[in-house]
Amino acid sequence: MTDQLIEDRRAEVHLSPSSLVKVLGQLRFPTIMNIERVVPAFQRRIAEWYPVLRPEKVHEAAFGPDGVTTKNVQLWRFWDLNQQWSVVLSESFVAIETTNYTTRDDFVTRIETLLAALKSAKARPAVIDRLGLRYVNRLTGEDAEDLLPSLVSPQMHGLVGETLPGGMEVLLNVQHIRCKMNDSELQARWGRVGPNMMLVQDVDPVPGTSWLLDIDVYREQTVPFDPAAISAAAREACTHAYDFFRWTMTDSFFEARRAK
Repeated sequence: MTDQLIEDRRAEVHLSPSSLVKVLGQLRFPTIMNIERVVPAFQRRIAEWYPVLRPEKVHEAAFGPDGVTTKNVQLWRFWDLNQQWSVVLSESFVAIETTNYTTRDDFVTRIETLLAALKSAKARPAVIDRLGLRYVNRLTGEDAEDLLPSLVSPQMHGLVGETLPGGMEVLLNVQHIRCKMNDSELQARWGRVGPNMMLVQDVDPVPGTSWLLDIDVYREQTVPFDPAAISAAAREACTHAYDFFRWTMTDSFFEARRAK
């Protein structure tokens, strides 16, 4: 493919309706002790976008030389007024997630806002250990059954539409791929999911058959906390995820869903 053709395919096609059900971004860093001291300053910095604070506690398990250890982890979750976007701050990560993703530019801008909030709240970590972005897509109804072969590229079909011996009904058919890209990696899971079956954590199942595509792009590398470099890496990760999505779906999919 020529450079221009690659750039043309990377240009976002705005879809209506979008197949995205959730998008997440996370930045992990070494533990910041007593981070609760900087929560008020962090809250003030992001209050215009995420004014509602609802603290949470989660039970976390870890495997080590002495077996399984557990602990309660305090999270601070900030919501927008429509509860479509949230930001989570903990002692070892900051994350953002949404059910209303619009554009790559908007998502990266929101990540930059969090980086600025960490810096101004004096919670700036010395280094980061992991940057990850995740896109969860879902097709339902007729799209997940009769129309799937026309919407999804042939290499992604798997056992969809196949007849198994003895009249067996396929309830779950998932494939997994892992790719290396310089200092980043991409993992994707996709497949047909039966009614009321969960494939992705925190994504509610649906009554009918669905087809899910879960794309995770991440960089596990300890680097200095540099907001400009992190922003550039986040944008690159978004682009990698979109490249894979464009390769996955057919031209018919984009033509049928292109926003008017």
